[in-house]
Amino acid sequence: MNRLLFTFLGLMLLGANATGFDLVRSRSLGMGRTVLLSRPTPTDLINFPAHPIDSTKFQFEAGYHRRFELADLDNLFLAASYRRNKITIAFGAAQFGKSDLYAEQLLKGSLAFHSRSFTIGGTLSAMQIQIGNGYGGMRAATYGIGAAWSRKALHFSLSMDNLSQPTLLENGSPFNRTGTFLFEFQRPGSYSITARLRCEDGLKPQYGLGQMIRLSGRSSFFWGIGNEPLEYGGGFEIDIPVGSISYAASAHPVLGLSHAVSVSFRPASRKQKTEDDF
Repeated sequence: MNRLLFTFLGLMLLGANATGFDLVRSRSLGMGRTVLLSRPTPTDLINFPAHPIDSTKFQFEAGYHRRFELADLDNLFLAASYRRNKITIAFGAAQFGKSDLYAEQLLKGSLAFHSRSFTIGGTLSAMQIQIGNGYGGMRAATYGIGAAWSRKALHFSLSMDNLSQPTLLENGSPFNRTGTFLFEFQRPGSYSITARLRCEDGLKPQYGLGQMIRLSGRSSFFWGIGNEPLEYGGGFEIDIPVGSISYAASAHPVLGLSHAVSVSFRPASRKQKTEDDF
């Protein structure tokens, strides 16, 4: 019982489940919660619309996120995306916590339509919360919409989520509506600068700034900083023949370190293989 009480206190004080219906994104943990819109991962595509510049058809991603170095706050996730001509479909699942104490299971999917340099799409999300020792469970679902635009070195994305303002209890407090604006300036083969603005009903805006730096043909370093709460971090990404391995970490001035590791499977197209070989 003491362990269960500690977990609940941790959830309330640390804000471990503050992301709500957002699927955890490992790379962005070290980039100030920003997104690399020019090369999105499946978890990026599930949460936000993007107009990828490459022709990758299928991607798969798996990983885990440990918040503030507490095992009771682990978040495991799986995600996949598939692009066919002008349509991209993405789907993912995640579990936060432990089912014998407190656990959140999240399912989220997205569908996007591409036209030249413009993308429009929507998301569907479902969450289940389980409380151990026979306390039962709660469920909620919602939807979101968004659009993205890319032009040479510039990439933009705007999305809105929790539009139905769902509640876990019949008379409980609803999840707040959120709006997120993402930006990237890209220098192909060199670096990208990313930014994020997230607004939520009743809360202060969240800002984020990040950068991805290409160290070689197969390795990159990234860093970032964000506010509300103030966190700064960094990490690295290594390309492998069929995907990439990513590690990210962020530091809270009071609560300590958070870590995330993910492995992506991303078969290269003929064009990408030629560029990599070159």
